[in-house]
Amino acid sequence: MAANSGDLVSSLIEGGISPAAASIIANALANASSPQFSSGNDRVDSTPAEQLRLITPDTRRYQLTNLDYTPAEPFQKRLSGNVNAYAGGPGDHPYKDSQPVSPTPPLAQPAVRGSDYITVKNIVERNSNISEVSLDLRRDTGGRHLRLDPSTKSIESVPFIASPEVPRYLASEFRETENGTELVHGLRNLATMTVALNSGNSRRITAFAEADAVTNGAFDGWQDWNPSLTSATPPTSISYSTRIGKYFRIGQLCFIYAELTLAAAPTFITGVTAASQALRMTLPLVVAGANGVNKFPITVGAQSAWITNYPAGGVCIQNQFTLPQINIRAADGTVINFGNAQQNSNLAISGFYWTTGVVPIYPVGTGGID
Repeated sequence: MAANSGDLVSSLIEGGISPAAASIIANALANASSPQFSSGNDRVDSTPAEQLRLITPDTRRYQLTNLDYTPAEPFQKRLSGNVNAYAGGPGDHPYKDSQPVSPTPPLAQPAVRGSDYITVKNIVERNSNISEVSLDLRRDTGGRHLRLDPSTKSIESVPFIASPEVPRYLASEFRETENGTELVHGLRNLATMTVALNSGNSRRITAFAEADAVTNGAFDGWQDWNPSLTSATPPTSISYSTRIGKYFRIGQLCFIYAELTLAAAPTFITGVTAASQALRMTLPLVVAGANGVNKFPITVGAQSAWITNYPAGGVCIQNQFTLPQINIRAADGTVINFGNAQQNSNLAISGFYWTTGVVPIYPVGTGGID
């Protein structure tokens, strides 16, 4: 180490370098100009590293099969003879039949198939076959949609189905438009008629009509409706423990059956007269006239728990009221009003009348066809 090396070490230590590191640095600088001698053999690795490539396990197994099969005797002959020649062993190599020895082994096609709404596209990427699977929704399905079947875990095409709860009066269908699939609702069997009022005035109303049953005279089957007791001034509160209404039509002839039992006595606003409480019952269809007959008697039976007069009959008359109703009377023809009703008052009504087939539109909760 040169004489001034001590000063260099001190300066390096004062500069923040550790003593051991300062000593190594000073020694290296002092020996930089000294000649170096070697008494052994100098060896230089001339391997062209930039031309080498990594041998993967698959390359070694399928292409360079001799790397793993070098029996001692053939290997010794190779060293003592022509180093550029290689003589294989007496037997087949262990991987002879595992896969064809080829620089570019063929790629197996993936077993993925498409269907009506699934598209499969096979591509090769990095020497591997890849299947791209996608849904094909660009079809005019005509009111159909795709859904997953939970039982089979497969996609199926099923139609849209619009089923109105009252198909007699409502119609629904799906339509394909440029903007998409539209669900269209509409009303069926609407009719307009004139109703004469007690005041002498008339009013045009629009209601549901069942034209097919009116014109073809066919039995239309039993239908349900909600009969209600009412009056010129209806009760402010009325409830039923029994409320049954059935009717059917053959052509324009309508047969009705109703059974009502009050759950409690009806209540009225203060000052309502007995005449305005005259008992009526709503009907399912508008009353009509035929051949000069526009008044139809109705039978009332199975009545009980009325205070004084019992309902014993009734009559429905064409255009008598704004909405079709039965006037209910006692056996002597006198008026029955709500003052005779109490809890458990009941009555059963049945009879025939002629109808236009128009379904009246009652206020909500006051009777009619739901």
